[in-house]
Order: sequence, then C-alpha cells, then structure tokens
Amino acid sequence: MACRWILDKQTPPMLFSELANASLDGKVASAVNELLRLKKETSELGLAPRIEVINEYLEASIEEIDQRIQAIPSSKNAAWDELNTLFLKVIGLEG
Repeated sequence: MACRWILDKQTPPMLFSELANASLDGKVASAVNELLRLKKETSELGLAPRIEVINEYLEASIEEIDQRIQAIPSSKNAAWDELNTLFLKVIGLEG
C-alpha cells in the first residue's frame, strides 16, 4: 500500500490504519481491519492460517508495483552532492 501511495501521490504514506482505509476496499479491507483488531486485542497468537484474500492482494500488488518501478526511467546522472551536503548539515557534520 505504501509503495502504491508513493508511486501515485509522490508523498510519504500516512499511519498504517489510515493508509489501509484510504487504499483498500471490499473483502481486503475487511480482512485487514479484522486482523488489526485481533492484533490490538490479543497477545501474540503465534502462527495463524494464511488469510487468502490478503495474500492474493499482496501477490498482485508486488507484481504490479515491480512493473511500475521497472517503467520509471533511471537517472544515471543524478547529482547527489546537494543532497549529501543537506544530509551532512542536518546531522550536524557540516556547517
């Protein structure tokens, strides 16, 4: 969901629950919300059976996102000096 959000909106994703509500619908959303509810209300359960609707969504998403990423033109001439300088300034290693 986060990868798809970044590719579509070019912004960082939000909290997981908000991202799920904004990105999922139907059976996938219901399954994810139920899983989140169980995880919040119970202690670790150990191994649990696969939730097919979620796994199908993940498998399809991975394939789709991989194709979309492969289609993004690569920039081999990216200038990293400005970003590196900003990074060093932010962490206090450069004035």
